[in-house]
Amino acid sequence: MRRFLMILVLGMTSTAAMAQLNPFQTEPGGPALTGADLDIMLTSVNQLNRSNAVAVGSSDSWANPATGSFGKSTVTAMTEKQGMKCHVIGHDFSVGKPKVASQFKVTFTWCLTPDRGWKIAD
Repeated sequence: MRRFLMILVLGMTSTAAMAQLNPFQTEPGGPALTGADLDIMLTSVNQLNRSNAVAVGSSDSWANPATGSFGKSTVTAMTEKQGMKCHVIGHDFSVGKPKVASQFKVTFTWCLTPDRGWKIAD
């Protein structure tokens, strides 16, 4: 019984750590963007955030032909948090090949940090 509880606790810790590493994990053990998907998506989000012409409604699409995952990020609001310029961005994405793809939508606030990098604020 003790061993079972230890395995259960370790499994829960791993799931929590995984969610912190991949904020686009849809649910524990569920479909998730791969590391390559995240790299492509984050490149797209960075281009969107760094655009001089970014405004509410601006968007950028991305796709990974190797995994079949794809998505679109759209600025839904522009705001400020703790003195940092922020963009609220809705991320619509599909995980996996089109015939079995799971579709998701998440929204994050991305803020420009003092070191000039864009980070998820919430």
